[in-house]
Amino acid sequence: YTRLRLTDDTLGPVGRGHPWVWKGGVEGRAKVGEWVELTDGKGRVVAFGVFDEGAIPVRVLARSA
Repeated sequence: YTRLRLTDDTLGPVGRGHPWVWKGGVEGRAKVGEWVELTDGKGRVVAFGVFDEGAIPVRVLARSA
C-alpha cells in the first residue's frame, strides 16, 4: 500500500463513512488502481481505498477498526 495523508477537513467525513475523497482532501499520489492507506496527521491508518485520477482521487472501500 501507498500511504496518503488525509487533510484535517476530510478526516471527519471519511470517519463517518463517506465513500470518497475529493481532490484536495488528500496529500500524496499513487498509481491509478493502487490500494492506498489513508492516514491522519499522526500517521494512524483511518481507512483504505483505491487511487484514481480526477476530481475524486480516492474511493474509500474500508475504514480502520
